[in-house]
Amino acid sequence: MDESYVDKAFGRLRDLLNDDLVEVCVNPDGQVWYENRGDASMKLSHIKLSNEEVRDAGMQIAAEGNIRISEKHPVGSVSINYRDWLIRAQMIQHPVVRGGDALAMRFFKSDTEMFEPAYLGDGPESASAARRELTNRVWGLAEGNLIDALTMCVREKLNVVVSGGTSSGKTSIARWLVGQVDNSERILTIEDVPDLMPRQPNKVMMVSNRNDPFRSPDVLLQSSLRMRPDRIILSEVTGADAYTFLKAINTGHGGSITTIHAETAELAVERMAQTALEADGKMTYQDMISYVVRSIDVVIHVGKRDGKRGVLEVFLPSRYDAQTETVDES
Repeated sequence: MDESYVDKAFGRLRDLLNDDLVEVCVNPDGQVWYENRGDASMKLSHIKLSNEEVRDAGMQIAAEGNIRISEKHPVGSVSINYRDWLIRAQMIQHPVVRGGDALAMRFFKSDTEMFEPAYLGDGPESASAARRELTNRVWGLAEGNLIDALTMCVREKLNVVVSGGTSSGKTSIARWLVGQVDNSERILTIEDVPDLMPRQPNKVMMVSNRNDPFRSPDVLLQSSLRMRPDRIILSEVTGADAYTFLKAINTGHGGSITTIHAETAELAVERMAQTALEADGKMTYQDMISYVVRSIDVVIHVGKRDGKRGVLEVFLPSRYDAQTETVDES
């Protein structure tokens, strides 16, 4: 019997197929990462694919899903059936991805998806209350130990916006934050110019182009959600991508980082809301402010003085009053 497109795609990946398989990600460097049910993080497999093999696998899976991906349409998403699995696959080709193509596949099996619900701890817990406690601890730490405060932001997977004016050092601070992410995490970056340079081994770096509808930050943000990210790092929000970023971090992708041009930390909250409204005019300004305040945990405001760049303020949006546009300093 002739091999199907998917049989060909899984030619080098068959060793990973098992009943507990959850995710397989092929990165632009050809490294293959996988996750089985119960794993705390993704694991690096012994398999390494060439650029041609990654491209062929993506094209074959796309063909099975009756879509075509190409340089003009470099991003594709399909759901296909293979053996006993339903597979949701995301393909992103070079030049959208630096260094080659990327492929992410989520595996679903009906007979293993059922489980008996149980509390993670001893009983019900408020995630919102826990997050407020964490941000307050960051705020308290920042008064005396900035490094510990910023490290805590990363370790506890708080959502961070770095704000400041032009040439104030926003990217440098964002790069430092990314550098604190644990090597076990999978990082997806979206930049128009590659500045962040993550050192973690499991990473996909995407290059956006605001003049190309298939490579806009907004499109790549939506694509990144299907790429099994532990962290989504968007170099800068300037348009409709602000709203997509807010939605992304509210779908279980905590620890995300971005930057925004603003003269103060409070104005960063307002500018994020104004920019997000460009994509969703149905919400009122006050509603969008409230959405930003609930979504962003910490704003790190940076500046430049006498030729020196540094952090000016660590600000908690939760202390911002959307109705009066004032800050609770208590």
